[in-house]
Amino acid sequence: MISKISLAEFSEKYKLVHDAIFSGRSVFQMPFEHLEWDYVILPGRIHIADDILQALASAAIHCGDICFIATSCEADMAMPHEDSIVGSWEADRFGEIDDVAPVLSSTDNHVFGKSGRWGMIRYYDDFSCVGGDKGFMEIFLGSLGGRDTLKERFRRFDSEGWYIDKDYKSKILRSVGWD
Repeated sequence: MISKISLAEFSEKYKLVHDAIFSGRSVFQMPFEHLEWDYVILPGRIHIADDILQALASAAIHCGDICFIATSCEADMAMPHEDSIVGSWEADRFGEIDDVAPVLSSTDNHVFGKSGRWGMIRYYDDFSCVGGDKGFMEIFLGSLGGRDTLKERFRRFDSEGWYIDKDYKSKILRSVGWD
């Protein structure tokens, strides 16, 4: 189940955890507050492949997060976090985020759990960035065949027509060592 939450509820229950996870910096400028966290980039932002979603859910649940929170995060928006949701990890429900909170389909947004041990940034440019502590990333990466497998998967996505500015793309790939 996915439910929309008010700005007041987000501020009261989730903002401190959110701010401890996300730095507000770009993907190529260390997007997470925890500089020791590993992170990877993934194809897609709205339509996340089922195996990636399952790996994300498995790693998050291992961290104690039976639910996820998603929130709008663009700094130039009048009210960041105005559109926020809380949802369960059912594979068929994750895709409903943008139906319940439509602003999330047209802006960059953050997905995270109350544990504060991981985060995901869904970028408007049709890619996502997932990062977390060692325990989270071991499960996440292990479930998907490892970092090299994700690199090859992203390269296929790129070769199939990821339309993004060449310099921006280069910075993104370099940030995760995939240039």
